[in-house]
Amino acid sequence: MRDMVDQTNLYATQIPTESEEISRHSRLHRWVPTNENELNFIGIIAYIGLHFSNNEECPEGDRSHKIQPLLDCVNRNYQAIYTSGGTFCAHESIIPFQGRLVIKQNIPQKLTSMG
Repeated sequence: MRDMVDQTNLYATQIPTESEEISRHSRLHRWVPTNENELNFIGIIAYIGLHFSNNEECPEGDRSHKIQPLLDCVNRNYQAIYTSGGTFCAHESIIPFQGRLVIKQNIPQKLTSMG
């Protein structure tokens, strides 16, 4: 895990942020080195076999039921430690996805409309 943290941080420093290819609004300009706790958290979310709720209590049609307790916990923790300033901007982006997934989103006005 330590090696993954080191390599992630090294990679972020090797990207030329002065390049014309990197927007002046890019998050790379505000890079903060990651740590093992952050990568562990990402690993837990990516781990497919994890269960956060009882399948027998799932309301019909609720597609987020299995991960809702995790989402609630993350939201509570972020609300406890983060206070936004006077102005807040959320950037929406769609990751292109062509596979089979029920929760795909289609926004025709976006360059990448399905994701």
